[in-house]
Amino acid sequence: MFKKVFTCLAIVCLGVIVLAVLLVVVVMPFKVKSNTPTVANATATQTEPTPIPASKPTPASTSPTSPSGSAAQLRETNLPDLFNTSIPTPAVVPTQTVNLDLLLTTAKLAQANGWNGDEKTALPVALSDYPSGYLDALQAKATDLSRKITMPDSLAPYLTNSESQSAIQTEMLQARREYSDYLTKVGVSSRIRNQLDNITLPADASRYSYNPDFNPNAELSVTGPLNGTDRTKLKYRLVAVDVYLQMKRLAASGILGVTDISTITDPTLLKELRSLSIRVVSYHEFTHALQSAANVANAEPGLDDAIVWMEDNTGGIKFKWGGDVTAGPHNRDIGTELQADSVSFTVFSDVYHLSSVQRAQGLAHVYHGYLENGTRQYNEIMNLLETSYPHFNAWAYPEMVSDVMYRLMPGKNPGLTLIKELAKVDMGYFGGYLNFMSPAQVQQLWDFLKK
Repeated sequence: MFKKVFTCLAIVCLGVIVLAVLLVVVVMPFKVKSNTPTVANATATQTEPTPIPASKPTPASTSPTSPSGSAAQLRETNLPDLFNTSIPTPAVVPTQTVNLDLLLTTAKLAQANGWNGDEKTALPVALSDYPSGYLDALQAKATDLSRKITMPDSLAPYLTNSESQSAIQTEMLQARREYSDYLTKVGVSSRIRNQLDNITLPADASRYSYNPDFNPNAELSVTGPLNGTDRTKLKYRLVAVDVYLQMKRLAASGILGVTDISTITDPTLLKELRSLSIRVVSYHEFTHALQSAANVANAEPGLDDAIVWMEDNTGGIKFKWGGDVTAGPHNRDIGTELQADSVSFTVFSDVYHLSSVQRAQGLAHVYHGYLENGTRQYNEIMNLLETSYPHFNAWAYPEMVSDVMYRLMPGKNPGLTLIKELAKVDMGYFGGYLNFMSPAQVQQLWDFLKK
């Protein structure tokens, strides 16, 4: 569920991941949250292109040191080394976070107009309070974002036809085995690994599905209950929109020596991007499965409560949410997605033996840096609401702003478009998508899981 997020801004898996714009941008993700694009005239009968010699970076023979040890000791020998220090380093272009922008602006207006912080009291905001053209401009940005994530026909053979679907299904299972091997090598306890590998989310093809649908209403990638609401046994669904979005971001990062996916014609390189993208999304979702497995495995007398430790381990990102009763669950939502994105980045960087410059570019373009506008806006919203209204639960705030849009522009745009953007925001999960753990905090997580 690469994201309840940023469309782009979900289940607790909702999730690295956490995170993507505020629930639109943010999202991301993972519960990878992301906006769902449409694809024009994808041809189901196309076959995967035949590879031709690719001009890709030449891997170096040495490896950097990762937070959890030598990358050379952690990667699987059957995976390609991507280590390269001579890559382009384009600056990241922050994603527009339309929903968070609107939430922040409306919060400032409501405060200025004397709102009392009561969830049952409508926000005292009039249409004339917004700057001239502001709401129309937000609608235009939302439309532009949707247009930018529409998959070109040229990539359909890599994501939508039967041959590519079969290849992706195989790679999902391979990614799952890689993740399990990584946990073994960083020392996660056998008790937790056995729960994960044998019960919670085994590498069993029946638990894994791929949805090639590019319909705007397509479901998100997610690790969810196999049956009902029981999270002790999970299944994993990967969707094409998330794979495509990460392919674009990976290309833009320069880690493979290119900076624009639209200029790539080499089938081998496009398949490489697809393979990496599957890992970005899947490692995030597998971390949600790890969280569930740890919660079950540690539910024994004498063991630290994994729910409390893992989901409260939010890298210092915690809020009051109006009181102690509501604070715990919402802060755990933050921790759930924060860990998923941060662990996914660590596993991805180590498994593929990335150089320090590749790690920096991947972090900026693929995992977190591109969300910097959303991070700033989210934290400003939360600080404003919690400082001015300490008894107000900010989780309810997006719906209150939606009510403002309904009241001011019933059945009309830009209100309708903006209401759809606001529906993508979960203030708990967004906090995870839009923030990130340091290497030291990730290492604390590994240390806990060794017990």
